[in-house]
Amino acid sequence: MRNRKLRENICVVGAGGQARVVCSILLAQGYFNVVATIDIEPPEKPSTIFGIPIIGGDDSLRHLAKTGTRLGIVAIGNNAIRRAKYYNLLEVGLKAENAIHPSSHVSKSAGLQDGITIAPGAIVTTDVFLGANSIINSGAVIEHGSSVGKHSHIAPGAVVAGEVTIGEGAFVGIGAVLKERISIGTGAIIGAGSVILEDVPDNALVVGAPGKIIRFNSTPHATKK
Repeated sequence: MRNRKLRENICVVGAGGQARVVCSILLAQGYFNVVATIDIEPPEKPSTIFGIPIIGGDDSLRHLAKTGTRLGIVAIGNNAIRRAKYYNLLEVGLKAENAIHPSSHVSKSAGLQDGITIAPGAIVTTDVFLGANSIINSGAVIEHGSSVGKHSHIAPGAVVAGEVTIGEGAFVGIGAVLKERISIGTGAIIGAGSVILEDVPDNALVVGAPGKIIRFNSTPHATKK
């Protein structure tokens, strides 16, 4: 994280559990003034997350972009929705910022794109690449030389061994283990606690130890833009 002399205004797109996680990370970083979280619709009554007002709708996002807020981050767990909101954030002129918890470890040799969330206790080691708008959740481990595609989500406690390639929009479930030097396809879903020893094709749902393909998603979880 670059040095900051002034706290910069940032908004969080989302108002659920992931938004609470991201707000807590931004507050812990201490670099940001979190001006609002943005729900799909305005709340029925005034609501906050850690004292941060919840507002609603794309018009609110545009208003913030025009009135002094320069940064934003999408805090939605669903990969497809998070992807759509990420591009919406860029289209209104906001820059996607990273939320990296101080208790995480991120190697100086890791390459990070924008809009990434790295939660408490996560470990990102040497020469890892993290694509834009991805989530590395609490306690997850990404080992040396691995690559996580944009809009992907590595769930709490997952372990990704060295030189693994994870495609765009993939989901790796809680506590899953991925063997070294394998590939996880675009839009693939790895079930919680699974042990993956072989390559996983695009849009496959894989569960078990060792992992087995049980079906393919009829609607891909990610498409390129």
